[in-house]
Amino acid sequence: MARDKLNVFVVEDDPVYREMLTDLLQGNYPRAVVSGFATGEDALGSGSRPDILILDFYLNRDREDAMDGLEVLREAVRKWPGAKTVILSAQEHIDISVSMMKYGAFDYIVKGASDKYRLQNTLNHIITLIDYDGRIRNTRLALGAIAGALVMVLMYILLGQASTET
Repeated sequence: MARDKLNVFVVEDDPVYREMLTDLLQGNYPRAVVSGFATGEDALGSGSRPDILILDFYLNRDREDAMDGLEVLREAVRKWPGAKTVILSAQEHIDISVSMMKYGAFDYIVKGASDKYRLQNTLNHIITLIDYDGRIRNTRLALGAIAGALVMVLMYILLGQASTET
């Protein structure tokens, strides 16, 4: 069963691009509760937990001392295990994308003409994985309950047989 709501954080220091991403997500993903942040520090200190984190690499437009995307990613992986992080950056350097993937990014998308299309494909994939994880979790819970009931039945049968033998 799919969850009703998915918390999505957009961490982007360009306010116009952040607003465009927020509008795109809210328009195409009705389950998404989207929160936008100008810095990683703001997102990490929000008190909420995202299911999906969309993260820019350079986040120092307004604050030169702001954490960069890699620092935010490392802290997000520690603070929000299981959250899926998508890096959306103008950086085309392969070493940056490799580092981001190494530290837990789900995908790395270079900003450009096809970034919205790629982002939507990646988000569709992530949402499918989240929904499957939920179904698997529910199935495990149901199987655990069934196993518990079977143990009780077996104990009842075995104890019943033991008392008739004495």
